[in-house]
Amino acid sequence: MNHLPAILIAIVFGLLPLDSLFSQSISQDAAPPQIEFIQSQRTALNADSSIDEQEKSVLINHYKAAIQFLQNAEQSKAQTEKFNAEAKSSPEKTKKWLADLDLLESKKKTDTPISLPEDASNLQKIIDTRSDELETLTERKSYLANEIGRSKTRPIEIRTRLLEIQTRQSQLNESLLQPAASDSAQQTAQNLEFSSERYALTTEEKMLAAEQKSIPVNLARFEAELNYKNQAWDIDFKILENLKIEQSKINQSEAQKTLFNIQKFNFPNNPDLVEATTNLEALIKEYELAVNQRNQIDDFYRAIDQKLKKITVEYDSFAAELEFGSGGQAMAKSLFYLQTEIHSGFLEIEQKQPEALPSVDDTFAKDRENSFQIRQQKVLADEYKDTDSS
Repeated sequence: MNHLPAILIAIVFGLLPLDSLFSQSISQDAAPPQIEFIQSQRTALNADSSIDEQEKSVLINHYKAAIQFLQNAEQSKAQTEKFNAEAKSSPEKTKKWLADLDLLESKKKTDTPISLPEDASNLQKIIDTRSDELETLTERKSYLANEIGRSKTRPIEIRTRLLEIQTRQSQLNESLLQPAASDSAQQTAQNLEFSSERYALTTEEKMLAAEQKSIPVNLARFEAELNYKNQAWDIDFKILENLKIEQSKINQSEAQKTLFNIQKFNFPNNPDLVEATTNLEALIKEYELAVNQRNQIDDFYRAIDQKLKKITVEYDSFAAELEFGSGGQAMAKSLFYLQTEIHSGFLEIEQKQPEALPSVDDTFAKDRENSFQIRQQKVLADEYKDTDSS
């Protein structure tokens, strides 16, 4: 009697736990076929000239499929070991991330001033390096968020796959238990394929059991690491912004000094000097505008980030209510709340967003271009300074 429909209904409505599904799976203790034996059969087949080429092709396909199933089984075994290792190691890693987070939060409370390099010319290199590190940290945060989401949906996928495995195992057992119509080479090859597939499914089921066991501890580890990375990102972002502010001050100071040195000569008949003065004054204004726009962009992103965090907290709260059965009320509350928050969020963001604000890439590119041109103007000022001193 096939109990699969009843099992499926129980799974869909959450009446059958995943452990029960594992226990109902068919255990195959028989020794699996050996790849070496199948390969030897295939080699002998290729050398046998008495077998028709069409029949030989059918037999070879059975052998190929059997070998592939056995290779899949070896991969499942390796994955099983990986999941078992994660289940053992994840709790300790979670403790470490939590301890690191406590240490980071204690450091965050102490407002340590940023340390600037002795040579100010190295500051931009430090900013570039820290920007790259922050980008790497952002990518890691995105990866962890994806893994957390996957960990929460993976049990459903495992349930679905287990049902497929049980269905296929039943079909294979039925085929293998049927009396052989003949002792033909084709029947033997087909049985080798079926036995190999059954073994592959059994090893996959064990792998899924190990994965299911590792999911809760891995989820705790991912969440602990993400909490740490979020705090680290906030700290690194603040440091990077402070370094950029210092770099802006240095650039503006150098520009003003250069402008002063050029204006000091007061050579109205020197077209190069007049043009340099005009260009530098325009550059200073452009640079100040770029810095101002960059600060507005930072405010713009911070407003979005705060709204997102607030909405996420409320979403988690409504999700908990849904889990505990207060579905209709929680859903109505969440829809109303999200509508209100998104509308007010857009209003707030529009108020913060400057008019005709260029793209982020354009703004930072202009910032860097102006910084470079200011330094080039300083070279020109130094040339005139040397002429004046002589």
